[in-house]
Amino acid sequence: CVLSYWAHPDGECAVRLARRLGVPSLVMVGGSDVLLMTRDPRRRQKIASVLSSADAVMAVSRDLASKIVELGARPENVHVLRRGVDARVFHPAPKEAARRQLGIPTDRPMLVWIGRMAPVKGVDTLIEAFDQLVRRGGDALLYLVGDGPLRAEIAADIARRGLADRVKLAGSVPHEQLAPWFQAADATLLPSR
Repeated sequence: CVLSYWAHPDGECAVRLARRLGVPSLVMVGGSDVLLMTRDPRRRQKIASVLSSADAVMAVSRDLASKIVELGARPENVHVLRRGVDARVFHPAPKEAARRQLGIPTDRPMLVWIGRMAPVKGVDTLIEAFDQLVRRGGDALLYLVGDGPLRAEIAADIARRGLADRVKLAGSVPHEQLAPWFQAADATLLPSR
């Protein structure tokens, strides 16, 4: 089986390769590839072709599955596979205890972003929005948990804006050690392009 995560162009390549190899193709839809990218008529046509040509299409929700069928995928080929969360690891816990564990002040609002510092994640937009919050008198702290190709650029932007005392780069954290970050936060932020 050739598995692709993203309808186009990745899915198109997966379907072509699977045909060439004589194996099934499976396209997993991420969401914005079907919900946003299809606004461009040319891209919509290509995405529809991929979804109707794939042997199976996986969606993360029923709503997304219905959009995939509307684009031309055969209903019997569309499967919903919800992403799960290990509740033994990721669960609510006392915020103050999590903050003490991480060495984070307990007397101010704390925001967290967790991910890969890559262009598609929109961290630059997050820093800009946080800067506006601070200029309007917001007292929050922002922790960026993760690493990636834009780390140096993000660090420079934080310094240029004079936010180094408010925005902390926590670095990469293993998945099994992320729970306290979510537990400590007043809000988890997820910008995306």
